[in-house]
Amino acid sequence: MADDTDGSTGARGESTTLAVARIEGNETSRSIANLDNIGDTAIVGITFLLAALGTWVTFAYPRLASTPVIRSVFVLLALASVSATLASMYYLVDSLAPRRFYGDGVGDRFLDHKWFPWLNDDPTDLDRFSRTEIDSPADLERAVEEWIEGYDEDTRIDSEEAFQYSRLLNYKLVARHKARNTAYGMAFLRLAVVCLGLVITVGMLGGVF
Repeated sequence: MADDTDGSTGARGESTTLAVARIEGNETSRSIANLDNIGDTAIVGITFLLAALGTWVTFAYPRLASTPVIRSVFVLLALASVSATLASMYYLVDSLAPRRFYGDGVGDRFLDHKWFPWLNDDPTDLDRFSRTEIDSPADLERAVEEWIEGYDEDTRIDSEEAFQYSRLLNYKLVARHKARNTAYGMAFLRLAVVCLGLVITVGMLGGVF
């Protein structure tokens, strides 16, 4: 018998497209969570990388005082590692930034001014969820219907089928943003680690000459 714990049931009686959209939407949601976990882990790794870089530069730089050329190479590699680390942090933080999953601007950041947070006006749009006029079950149903109408900016959501299709496309767009930024963040982190390895190597060998 089919297992419905993973959200993949309901295929019976559904069109193939709807069944696939439901499963793919759940898989994409899990992919988004996995990308966030990668970003979290990478940022923790960056803190150790910077600690190792700072410790090694402090230790090795004085030993290279008698070899100006090697010391210059050492400094340039250290700066390259720091620059790559900062670039990695930029993309990883951008990948973790909350994005809209519904309504106008799906995939856009909640913050219009990411460098000046105090300039943003109600970034989570709290007024959208006001319940001040809800006094009865009928009012509650009407409020939910109004919210659902704004779930997708291009088409009317009036069935679970339309919701699943919209949900899948919205998740795919958000996941695309996260995957791109995570990929760039990890690529720069790889360069930072390579530069750190070269800094350690130059620091160890440079003191011999």
